[in-house]
Amino acid sequence: KLINRFDFVSVREHSAKDFLEHLIDKKIEVTLDPTLLLNETEWAKLMMDHPMRSKYILVYDLAKSEKLTQVANKISSSTGFPVVSYSKSKNFNNGCYSFAYSSPGEFLSLVKDAELVLSSSFHGVAFSILFSKPFLAFAFNKRSSRIIDLLELLELKDRIMNENLPFEEILKSSIDYGKAKELLELRKEKSIEFLKNALGALEDRR
Repeated sequence: KLINRFDFVSVREHSAKDFLEHLIDKKIEVTLDPTLLLNETEWAKLMMDHPMRSKYILVYDLAKSEKLTQVANKISSSTGFPVVSYSKSKNFNNGCYSFAYSSPGEFLSLVKDAELVLSSSFHGVAFSILFSKPFLAFAFNKRSSRIIDLLELLELKDRIMNENLPFEEILKSSIDYGKAKELLELRKEKSIEFLKNALGALEDRR
């Protein structure tokens, strides 16, 4: 009932829009997550040094997944790259560092410098895309709808870890970031236009 009192309503994923449309009598706009409204150059201004001095795999395992751990261990064993993870490094055979208590600036630089990102976190996927990194997305739980929506939007759904396709096959294909960034820019412009219109309406009332 209270949402109906808002003049403008936006959500970050289509699943949320579909849910709310049955509850309120308002037009609902799907806009990008705020992190995607800035580009790589703007985020780079906030980066800070991190302790890694060799190549590594970044694992953003916000949602615990045995499959993610297995894949990370296999890739680490085949490449020799240690694992930098969100959870404690003892979960991995070659874990060397946890960024659970890192600053935002250090987290950004860890994503940018990683050889590969494995993520069950939306923002792990989002920043991988912003920094044009090779990545695998693990979308196995109810919170994964945002990841799936974003990758569908940017035509990158083939980067979602598929139980029927070995991760080695997924990683063989390169990511067409030229096309993905074009699609992202179009949605970014639309999202910013919505925000300007919504905030402008507030200004007109003063």
